[in-house]
Formats: sequence, C-alpha cells, structure tokens
Amino acid sequence: PLLHCAHRHAPSPSMAVAPMTTSPPVEKPPAAPEKKAFLIWDEGFALRFFVCLLAIIASVAGAAQVQEVQLLVWEAYQEMLFRLMDGASRMAWWSVIGLLSSSCCALQLLLNAVNFGCAGFNTTLGPLRPFFCALTVCIQGAVWYTAYDKPFQRLYVGACTALVVSLTLLPEMTAIWVQRGVARCGAGEEAGPIRSHAVLALDGMNCAACTKKVAEVLDAFDEVVGREISLERKEVVAFLTVPMSEAGAAVGPKLVKGLSVAGFSATVSSVTDVAKGAQAVPDTAAGGSEGICCGGLPISIGAGLLSSSCCLLQLGLNLLASFNVLHVGCAGFNKVLGPWRWHLRLLTAAWLSASWLATALRRRPRRAVVRLLCSTAVCMVLMFLPEGLLMLGGPAVAPPTEGAQVLEVSVEGMGCEACQTHVQGLMDRASGVVGSRVDFKAGRAELVVNRDWAFDFQALAQRLEEDGYTATLRSEL
Repeated sequence: PLLHCAHRHAPSPSMAVAPMTTSPPVEKPPAAPEKKAFLIWDEGFALRFFVCLLAIIASVAGAAQVQEVQLLVWEAYQEMLFRLMDGASRMAWWSVIGLLSSSCCALQLLLNAVNFGCAGFNTTLGPLRPFFCALTVCIQGAVWYTAYDKPFQRLYVGACTALVVSLTLLPEMTAIWVQRGVARCGAGEEAGPIRSHAVLALDGMNCAACTKKVAEVLDAFDEVVGREISLERKEVVAFLTVPMSEAGAAVGPKLVKGLSVAGFSATVSSVTDVAKGAQAVPDTAAGGSEGICCGGLPISIGAGLLSSSCCLLQLGLNLLASFNVLHVGCAGFNKVLGPWRWHLRLLTAAWLSASWLATALRRRPRRAVVRLLCSTAVCMVLMFLPEGLLMLGGPAVAPPTEGAQVLEVSVEGMGCEACQTHVQGLMDRASGVVGSRVDFKAGRAELVVNRDWAFDFQALAQRLEEDGYTATLRSEL
C-alpha cells in the first residue's frame, strides 16, 4: 500500500492544483519487480493466512490419528509446552516466534537506527509471513488451552502473549506511524506554500521499517513539508517550499545525500514546479486499493462458518432432509469445531477489529467502507447463528392440560444447535404434540403430547430415523 503523510498543510477538496512545469526526467534504470510490505491488510494476506491455519490444524489432527506417529506428536507437543511455558528461556523462544511472524521487523528497525540500510529480511521472510502468523496463532492457542485451568501460569503466558503480539504486529504499527505522520517535519515553525515536488527513486527500501527510516530522513529537512512513500514503486515524492530551480540544484542533492547516509541509494527522477501559493497535497492514500481489508466476502463467510461450527451447513443438510432429497443427519461439524468455537470467535473478532482499524487509518473511500460493513454483518450473522437458533427455536414446553402427558425421549445423532432445531421442528409438527424441549448436549427431549390427538411415537421415531436421528422413549413423566 502507499504510505502517505502530508505535514503542515491540510489538503482542501475544493482546491485545484495550478498548472505545473516539469523538468526533463532523469533516465530511470529498468523496472525491478514490485516490492511488497506483506502487511495483514494487503490483498490476499487474509486468504493465505486462513489457508495456512487450516492446513496446520488439519496436519496436526491427521498426524494425531495415525498410531505410528501418535506418540511422536504427543512428545513434540509436551516439549513445545515446556519450552514455551516452563523453560527458563521461554521469553527468548517467544521472541524468535514473534520475529519470524513479523519478518524480523524489530531487527531491521535496530539496523536502521545505526544507518545500516535494509538487510533484506522482508524479501526472504515476507512471502512466508502468513504461514508464520498462522503458526503463531496455533501455538498460542495450544499454550492458552493448557494454561486455561491453571491460574498460576496465566500471568507468565499473558506476558509471553503480549510480547509475541507486539513483535508480530510491529510492521503494521510501523506502517501506521508512517501513514499518519507522527513525526513532524522540520522544527515546527509555520511553513511556506508548496512550490515544487521532487520525485526520488530509491533502491534498498524493502519493508515497513525501511519506509519509517526514509520518512525520518525526509522529515529532518525544513524544505520538506510533506512526503509520499511508495514501497511498491520504490519511490518517494517530497513536497517542497522552494522553487523548482532551487529544488533541483540544492534540495534534491541534499535529500539524496541524507538518504545515502541512512543506507539507501537514491536518485532524483524529476522535479515539478507548482505555481506560487498552491498548497494542495495530492491525497493518493485515500484511494489506494479498494479491496476489503478483511479479505472480502468469501473470507468473511469462511470465518463466520468456522466461528459457528459450520451451523449454516448443517441447516442446509437439514433442509435437504426436509424436502426428502438427502438424509444425512448430523454431519459432525460441531463435534470437531465446537470445543474451539470461542477460540475461533476471539480470533475472528480480533481480525475484524484490525480490519476496521486499518480501514479507518488508511482513510478508504465510502464504497470500500460499505463493502467492509456488509462483510462484517455477514460474518457476525453467521458467527452467532447457533445462539439465534436457540432463541428462535420454538415455544417452551406448554403446561400439561387435561389428557396431556410429558414424555422423556433419548435422541442420538444430534451434534449442534442446528440439529437440535431440526429435531425440535420435526417433533413440534408431529400430530398430537403440544410442545417440545430438546437439548442436543444431553441427547434428550421432553414432549408434551395428548394421545387423544392421534399422537404416534413410532411414526415420529421413524421420521427422525429417516433424517439420521435415533429416538428412544425413556419414560412417561
């Protein structure tokens, strides 16, 4: 994404930029492949992250089912827990994990502090960052699962989590700093109008930490009142208070020298003259990519399904059974994903919060915000669909009336709220049923029936068996 900061002069929507004259452009070297920051809001990052997350979970779960490697997986799991929870060097291990998840951003920031230049960590580790982030989430989940019922370990695990989260999200925090312009240019005195733009081509800028160093170098010059830094194009646009002649002869070389001292090779590509008094700084950051930060509607649907134990899919299977198309019964989604439902919901909530924060900070256009709002709404509806089914699943058991009886029934095959709703719907529609109450966790149901209203338990049990559920009459209350 384009990292943008405009200092001292706020852009005015109604202000048009005056005609410009441009100096002859300096011949550029052949175009190199585009650089990427590999930030969590970049297009495609969320999809790769979730694919890696599912692949890791599936690999571990599959390995645990193979008898030959079961013991090996268990020993590796215990060794990992010891290293990350009880070992004397656990903070060092978590630091390594956080550094890998951030493409060693912290190390690059330290190197930039001594003007070392870019070490190329992001070039090598950046493409693997979605995998490392997914691996970090899985390890954190395993550690917290172990420490959940051990209060004495929560303090240590919480400190390690804070460390690894800070290191993992360091590239995003650095990009936000550059984008929002926390550091101010010059000494803070009132600057003059923008009179020229200088475009510099940079070599050696490969990550968010490098853009931060470049921003600091440019902010140190009083003639610079704003700057736009593009990692993809390896280009910097500096907005200057001096005319084009002075910018090309004096300020441009100063900027090149300052960047060279910081470890970046720079050349002045072009200098553009702006008519006297113009103050509008083009706000290209407001546009940017209009893709949804959270990865779009498909990722929102996937996250919502996982956070609800695929409740909607089970509802679809139940609907097919109702139309006598396919009788599967419970597919078992909740049996696998149910124990992880709240962990997945916390992860989804953190991801949505980060998406909205990134959208707000990057000042995306209204159309992108509306799309993100729709994706968030779809994700939230799917996420809390099980609770919605329980709230709207039907009336409570009616009080016994004259001639009515309460039957207690065992129902096997229910695995989630969708199964519970489907079974309760079949029972409520049966002849002679006044009301029903079903509990999928206990595997039982209570029916208020009146045999004078042609209630037939065998017919009800057969109908349930057709949809994959086994009903057994336990007792009459």
